[in-house]
Amino acid sequence: LSPPEIISGGLNVAFYNIPQNGNITDQDFLGQSVIGPIDFDEESVTDYASGQNSELYILAEGLLKIPGEGLVSDLQLMTISDDGVRVYLDQNGTDDLDVVIDNWTYHAATEDESSLISAQGGNLIPIRVDFFQGGGFLALELYWRAPSLGVDDYALIPAENLLTGGGSWDLNSTIDISRENSCKPKN
Repeated sequence: LSPPEIISGGLNVAFYNIPQNGNITDQDFLGQSVIGPIDFDEESVTDYASGQNSELYILAEGLLKIPGEGLVSDLQLMTISDDGVRVYLDQNGTDDLDVVIDNWTYHAATEDESSLISAQGGNLIPIRVDFFQGGGFLALELYWRAPSLGVDDYALIPAENLLTGGGSWDLNSTIDISRENSCKPKN
């Protein structure tokens, strides 16, 4: 994940329709925007997804700017999601994204927490959030806390700590969500 020009204000978020077969391609693209903080419900998502708020796949990518200086060893991420969510971070600086939150199921609004994450204050860490909405209520919220930085309770990650590159990123392969826990649209 190497955006050409780093800008602040949010992650690069793309919205896709989930077709009945569960195989998402570029043809299912609905819209894209730089968005931060990550805080969606069934009403707010329609502004970005061509009026659609169900049978959606959302892909958010960019960089997470770690506040402060020195080693931060008590950073934790949390999502509230309805339905499936996965959060990935490059925790080792190797360009390999590790899953830190994984709840790729149909469910009502649910809180999911990562384990404690250690990171160097001031660093930019690649982050990716995958989300699918199968119908009904919709929630996707991305939080953090780090008591050593004065963030004792979970708070939405501010836009200034979510960065992305200018331009757009293309879906570079077909995403088959049906293979992962049978999460394809309900009939």
